[in-house]
Amino acid sequence: MDTPEAVRLYESGLTLMEVGLQFGVSQQAVRRAVAAESIEIRPADAAPSPQRELATSHLGPNGRAQFRGRAFGIARP
Repeated sequence: MDTPEAVRLYESGLTLMEVGLQFGVSQQAVRRAVAAESIEIRPADAAPSPQRELATSHLGPNGRAQFRGRAFGIARP
């Protein structure tokens, strides 16, 4: 996993799980990497940021988010 890129994605508003999906790693692996960079972990129920709204607005025709050409079942906010 590219830790600086993972941190950038997390800070842009993606969740730990969404970042993990980007890199093919677990949510916990992302959490450890982000925390090791002294980045504060947001609460799971934090409101989506405008960046996350944009990042998750790229839905395919079936309503599923498209990341690196693969579909993941992330519902529209």
